[in-house]
Amino acid sequence: MRVPQQEDPPTFVLDKEALREIFRSADGQRWAYKKGWTDDESDPCKDAWSGVTCNATTGRVIAL
Repeated sequence: MRVPQQEDPPTFVLDKEALREIFRSADGQRWAYKKGWTDDESDPCKDAWSGVTCNATTGRVIAL
């Protein structure tokens, strides 16, 4: 897990919406590792969702 050196930007809104759609369409409720994916208030980058890698400068998702 990455330790933020400064305040990280929030995840880009369209990235979060895309991740939510992936979760729904891939039956995410059955995933073994889904930390953060089920919390509507959670941020994929700031809260380190399982399997999500973000750019710390831009707040954009860069890998799954």
